[in-house]
Amino acid sequence: MGRRADLRPAARLLVESVAPAARPDSDETARLVGAVDVDFVARAARDHRVLPALARLLGDVPTTPDAWRPALRRARQEQAVRHLGAVAEAVELGGVLDAAGVPWLVAKGPVAAALLWPAPDMRQYYDLDVYVPRGCFADAVAALEGAGCVAVDRNWPLMLAEMRAEYAIRAPQGTAVDLHWDYAVPPALRERFRTDMCGMIARRQRVDVGGGRALWGPDPVDTVLLLAFHAAQAGANRLVWLADVRFALAALDDVQGGVEELVARASVSRVGRPVAMVLARVARVLGLRADTAARLSPLLRGAGLLGRAAEAREARVRFPGLPGDPHQGGALYAAARPRLTTTAGVLVANAVRTRAVERRVRRTPEAAQKELRRDVPDAAAKSEYLRRSVSA
Repeated sequence: MGRRADLRPAARLLVESVAPAARPDSDETARLVGAVDVDFVARAARDHRVLPALARLLGDVPTTPDAWRPALRRARQEQAVRHLGAVAEAVELGGVLDAAGVPWLVAKGPVAAALLWPAPDMRQYYDLDVYVPRGCFADAVAALEGAGCVAVDRNWPLMLAEMRAEYAIRAPQGTAVDLHWDYAVPPALRERFRTDMCGMIARRQRVDVGGGRALWGPDPVDTVLLLAFHAAQAGANRLVWLADVRFALAALDDVQGGVEELVARASVSRVGRPVAMVLARVARVLGLRADTAARLSPLLRGAGLLGRAAEAREARVRFPGLPGDPHQGGALYAAARPRLTTTAGVLVANAVRTRAVERRVRRTPEAAQKELRRDVPDAAAKSEYLRRSVSA
C-alpha cells in the first residue's frame, strides 16, 4: 500500500473508492468505516465529488453499517438519473449542431463517466461541457438558442468585457450546459498557452455512452491533456479530477505511442508545466503503472521547482484534504505557466486578489458568477462578443 496506508481513515476510504490498490477485506473495511463518522466522510466525499464511487465501494460489503446504506444507495441512484438525462440531452444537442454544420464534442461529464470510469454512475457531475471551433461559435449559439436553449449567462456587457471562452446555457430538458470555444477560458490563459480547439475537434472520436447512443469526444491524448489542464486551473484539489486523469492515462496505455504523443502535444501547446504537476499529484495519490510513469518522465520533469513546492506542501497535509484541513497548494497548480517568471507574477496577483476578497473589497467567485447571470440584455454587446469569439 505504501504511503496510502498512512492516510487518515476517511481519506483512505475516498482514495480506495476511485483507485483501490487492493480491494480491502471485510476486516480492513470494517476498521476504516468504524474509525469515521458517517456524516463527516459523506461530507468529504461530496467535497471531492466521489460519493457515488464511495457508495459502489461499500454498497456490497457486508460490514458496511446499515445506517450508511440509504445515503449510499441514494447517491448512486441520483447520479444514474443525472447521467441518463445528460446523455439524452447531449445526443439531442449534438443533432442540432450537426444540422447546423457545426463540429462539436463533449468532454468530461457523460463521456468521462461512460468511457473512462468502471461504471458510469460512479462519476459525479452536474453539467455538460460542449466544445466547438471558435470560428463556428456564433453559429452554434444561434442553433442551440433556436432549438430552445436559454441563456444562463445574460450580462452581455460583462461577457464582452471579460471575453471568457464559455457561455452558460440551459438545455430544453433542464441540463446545465457550458458551451466552449476554447478550453483556456479566461483571456489571460489564452495569452500564455497555445490551445488548439480546431485540432482537438478535428481529432475527435465517437464514444459509446450506452443504450446504443454515441457522442463525439476528444481522442485519448487530448482527453488526458484537457482533463489535466482543467484540473490544474481548478487547483487540482478534488479527487474526482485526479481520478479522471488516472483513468484517462490507463486508457492511453492501450494506444500505440499514446504517451509519447501526449508529451509532444503538451510541448506544442505549452501546457506541459500545469499538466506535469497534475500528473505528478495523480502518481502520488492514486498511483501509476511503473512503465507509464517512466514513459511520462520527459513531461513530469517539466513540473520543475513549482512541482517540488507542491509536493513539499502535500507532505505536510496529505491529499485528499478533509473538511477543516488547510488549503493544499491549489494556487500553485492554478498559477502554473510556461515561464517561471510569469508563474511567480500570477502567484503574487492571485494572493493579492485573495486577500482583497477576504477583506470584501473584491467580489468572490460566487458573486462573480452571479453577476454574469444578472439579466442585462444588450444586443450590441452580445453581437460584439460573438464576433470577437469567432475571430479570437
